[in-house]
Amino acid sequence: MTDSPEEIIKLSVNECPCCNNSLHDVEAKNYDKRQEFDTPKISVHVTEYQAEIKECPNCGSEGRANFPDGITHKT
Repeated sequence: MTDSPEEIIKLSVNECPCCNNSLHDVEAKNYDKRQEFDTPKISVHVTEYQAEIKECPNCGSEGRANFPDGITHKT
């Protein structure tokens, strides 16, 4: 069990299982604890890189920005 769960849900007992007396205003003397471990869903984060393409006003040549290393796939 972990000492720092992300969420704690307290479950109340409101009446005595033996005599049906109300326990609503009685303070808990202890807790029986159990934990559930869930694996979060995988999500996809998409980053689009847009490399500028510019034309030189002086000579008309085209200049292109470079993509980061590893970004090679073209759509």
